[in-house]
Amino acid sequence: MITFIICSIRPEVCNRLLQNLSETAGVEYETIVFDNRDAQWGLCRVYNHCAEKARFPYLCFLHEDIRIETKAWGKKMIETVEKIPDCGVAGFAGGLQMGKNATSWWAGPTRMNIYSGSKGKNHLDLKLNYTHHLYSNPDTEEVSQVLCVDGVFHFVRKTIWELIRYDEDSFSGFHFYDVDFSFAVAEKYSNYALLNFDVFHDSDGSINADYLKNMFVFQRKWNRKLPKNIKGEYPVSAELSEAFTMFILCLKKHVSIKKCGVQIYRINKLPLFILILFYIPVQVVIKIFYRIMRQRKSASAFSPQLLRASKIEN
Repeated sequence: MITFIICSIRPEVCNRLLQNLSETAGVEYETIVFDNRDAQWGLCRVYNHCAEKARFPYLCFLHEDIRIETKAWGKKMIETVEKIPDCGVAGFAGGLQMGKNATSWWAGPTRMNIYSGSKGKNHLDLKLNYTHHLYSNPDTEEVSQVLCVDGVFHFVRKTIWELIRYDEDSFSGFHFYDVDFSFAVAEKYSNYALLNFDVFHDSDGSINADYLKNMFVFQRKWNRKLPKNIKGEYPVSAELSEAFTMFILCLKKHVSIKKCGVQIYRINKLPLFILILFYIPVQVVIKIFYRIMRQRKSASAFSPQLLRASKIEN
């Protein structure tokens, strides 16, 4: 019933996942593992290549460093999806909105239920170091509609993938393939986060220059559809805040201010761009002011101890 598709660069980690699937899937399945150590294909290309070979009606694209402990979870997932006729992509983490700036599935309200660990520290006991429970479920739902789904796990009908493939022409690397695919699917279907599964992920995640590069690609591709919020309107204040977040991310990841500014100009209408030009410098000044005040407060808190220590020495 399910074709599991895995892009692997660590065979020992992938073998643990395969063992986990055999113990917990609880449904007929096949696995297609693509060894990407030499090829170094982008995930979109890997996933499309493997999905073409799939024999079963459900496709499950998943990272090799996860573990699912819910018994018969594959059967349970199929039953859940079958009850939702318009279900597009189902996963374990997703976001309810996408802005024009600082765009990602996590840049806003989220729904998720994943235990996250520190990469490389869980070889002996896959649950030993899972100290972070990434949980967001304010309405205590088992199934929650989201806009975009995190790529750690994508579950989708093969018929939907045949209509809307991963965009390997635009995204050649390992970032934003998931956001783009699930956003494209959400144009015709509804995506969901499934919040009643026990999932462990051996990764903290990361944002680097390549991540921002692909974020820029996504923003330009979907600019006319953004911002989008499945729960209602998208306030201007949120767009301004996200523009500032994108500016800070670019500084931290050594993306030039010029490149960041050009991107902000391209994806925003002129009135909003003018607001952003005023908003970002003001926020920078406020951040610097509060940092200075915290440092002064911290220094004053220690000064009596320092004075007493100097008297003792004298």
